[in-house]
Amino acid sequence: MFIRIINKTLAQSFIPKVKTAPKEGVERLLPGPQPILGWSNITGFLNDIISIAATLIIAIVIIYFLYSAFMYATAGGDASKAETAKNNLIYSLLL
Repeated sequence: MFIRIINKTLAQSFIPKVKTAPKEGVERLLPGPQPILGWSNITGFLNDIISIAATLIIAIVIIYFLYSAFMYATAGGDASKAETAKNNLIYSLLL
């Protein structure tokens, strides 16, 4: 008998619960107007633009830094190439 109770409760726990809408107030369940492209106001749009721009700038700075480090590593004892690469490294860090 105890096993039947456990089996019944386990079986009921796997049955999905279906929520039914109340008879009155169905209009509350309908979605309102949705914003175009996910932006509800200008600040959301500006936040997305600034976020994209910051991500692109950071990616460009990292690539510039790695390129300058590669130039410095492959200067091969040439003082002018090493100086140019060192200046590029400094500029990439200042960006």
